[in-house]
Amino acid sequence: MNAHPGITFRPGPVGRRPGLVGGPDVWEIARLFKGIPERNDDAIQRMAELINLTPQQIRTALRYYSEHQQEIDAWIQRNDDEAAQAEAAWRREQAVLKS
Repeated sequence: MNAHPGITFRPGPVGRRPGLVGGPDVWEIARLFKGIPERNDDAIQRMAELINLTPQQIRTALRYYSEHQQEIDAWIQRNDDEAAQAEAAWRREQAVLKS
C-alpha cells in the first residue's frame, strides 16, 4: 500500500528524490510554501495557480513534506547552495570579462 498516493520517486545523481506524479519535485513546492507568509487555503490556491497545479497536488506534496521535513529541507539547502556557487562562479567570470 502506498503511504503517499500521488508521490513518485525519481532517480538522480545525488539519490532518489520524491516528486509529484506528473509534476515538480516535492522540495520545489516546499521551498515555495516556506517562502510565503500565509498558511491557509487561499495561500494553497494561489500557489496552485502560480505553478499550474491543483490545490490537491499542493496538499499532496505538503503532506509528504510534513512527514519528511528534514529530508526535504536538506534538498532545499543543497539546491540553494549549488545555486549560490553557480552565481559566484558567474560573477567571477563576469569580473574577468570586464577587466
